[in-house]
Amino acid sequence: MKKFKSTTFLKVRDLGGPFIGSTMILLELVENDIVLHRILLDCGLKSEFSPEKGEFLDTEPLDRLKKVLLDKIDPYQNGIQQIIISHIHEDHSGSLPLIAKWCRENKIPMPKVYMTLVSHMQFRDFQYELYDIFMESAKRTGEEYVWNKNDIDNAMLNVEPVSFESYRNLETEIGDYQIFLRFIPSGHIVGAAMIELSFNRGEKTMGRLLYTGDFCVRKASFLVDPVDLKGLRFIPYNVVIFETTYLLKPTEKATTTEI
Repeated sequence: MKKFKSTTFLKVRDLGGPFIGSTMILLELVENDIVLHRILLDCGLKSEFSPEKGEFLDTEPLDRLKKVLLDKIDPYQNGIQQIIISHIHEDHSGSLPLIAKWCRENKIPMPKVYMTLVSHMQFRDFQYELYDIFMESAKRTGEEYVWNKNDIDNAMLNVEPVSFESYRNLETEIGDYQIFLRFIPSGHIVGAAMIELSFNRGEKTMGRLLYTGDFCVRKASFLVDPVDLKGLRFIPYNVVIFETTYLLKPTEKATTTEI
């Protein structure tokens, strides 16, 4: 059991970069420059096109992701302890089979994966479709980036579905520090969620973070209601991370923020 000190802070790192398609936000609990725990919010996949190469995968976000994954926190934990998926679109979940592959090849545990119950019901079929779409691009990119359907199945074995609006203890091992997860309907697609994390020490809430993922404030489908922003306005969030894929102006994202 790790000892917890009051000097712990949260570091936010954007692994995906400023472009559409590779949403990956890494949260690190840090104490005196030592990383205690890592949580990955989404793990997108993006392809590019060039006249010379044809269609290929954007490897820069994937390489950053792999480096963190293989950076063991201690002998008993790999670099990422939990992955939380906002929804199943490829720009938010597409690299999950690659993570399963890298864990298998390096003989490290697959991180526990959380997604909504509805997303979990769709996830395997959606990933099989992505396999057919992306595999030629992956082969052109290099063997390191090629996964198979067994990796999809292995990723599924580590998924823990969570119902909307319920609280799930992520069961960290950082002294008496606890992290609670809540999925809030985001109005984007069926099963899509905003991700709320509450950081507690003992009985006291130390801070709250909201990651919106893709969200919609008006009814875009008869299947999905828009996000209820009024229900969020009185929650005292310390940090809100917005998904802003289609801003009118391209904006460079900061790579690291300490909170």
